[in-house]
Amino acid sequence: LFFFFQAEDGIRDFCLSRGLGDVYKRQGNDNVVHGGLTAAIFDELIGIHGFLLALPKGVATAHLDMQYLLPIKVDQQYLATTEVTNYDGRNIFLKGNIVDEDGNKYFEGESRCAKVDWPTNTTTPLMDTIRSISKVRNETGKS
Repeated sequence: LFFFFQAEDGIRDFCLSRGLGDVYKRQGNDNVVHGGLTAAIFDELIGIHGFLLALPKGVATAHLDMQYLLPIKVDQQYLATTEVTNYDGRNIFLKGNIVDEDGNKYFEGESRCAKVDWPTNTTTPLMDTIRSISKVRNETGKS
């Protein structure tokens, strides 16, 4: 299962599914990715996008609304995108979708992430990873 992440600001990341092995092949029906896994992937993407905007604070998903439009098949490539629709200083509103290589939309969703003050030890590994990605982009001139 492969996803290519593109945020509205041009940040792009290719993301292989992490630690799932063949689990997703045994879920769902006829090589269809389980809807719960699709939701988790979408939540992860909007969370990363929210963290980038909320730094140095963290974010938590406060609302998630999803529409499954077509079955997402195992062993095919998809593009997942997110974009900010509103940001009021505490809440980050995002929307996103998952499409195939031909632009057919398989999934769409909307989310509200709330900025939170997590204990430092809870978010340090993720924050360090995001900061290192941002630092590399800044050093290479990509934003």
